[in-house]
Amino acid sequence: MNILLQGPPGIGKTTVIRRLSNFLKNPAGFYTEEIRKAGKRVGFRVKSFEGEEEILAHVNYQSSYKVGKYKVNIEGFEKIAIPALEKGLKEGKVLVIDEIGKMETFSNKFKEKIRKILDAPFPVVATIPEKTTPQIRELLEGKKYRIIKITRENRDHLPLLILNLLKSHT
Repeated sequence: MNILLQGPPGIGKTTVIRRLSNFLKNPAGFYTEEIRKAGKRVGFRVKSFEGEEEILAHVNYQSSYKVGKYKVNIEGFEKIAIPALEKGLKEGKVLVIDEIGKMETFSNKFKEKIRKILDAPFPVVATIPEKTTPQIRELLEGKKYRIIKITRENRDHLPLLILNLLKSHT
């Protein structure tokens, strides 16, 4: 079962993923966190559920890959995300991915892994942005998934709802 959580920036996609991961037994995958300096967002960090982390994107990073004011650290992202996803595939764990977004899809290795993951027999819970790009739509094309829209009204209840959906399909 593939569940995609979709919503606008700041709605709580990462929060839902983090809360869901607390209910799961040893999830595999990764999530992102904001990096703030003096109260302002200056970048994003990618973290595996095993505690490894790297800079995903930062205003001061040097890269030709850019989303808004953030320059993307593809090597750092791949260093965390790819092994975490491979481990999940190998061990047949629930794969939790935050997110399949514009920054992440700069990585060809990530896109290749996502294609395999969405065809795997293991449950996947991933976040996607409200406004998808052609690269994201191409990754999802022909795949089976259920989209759940995150709203302010449902976000607090979603972790348990998703957990129940996963349990009913195992």
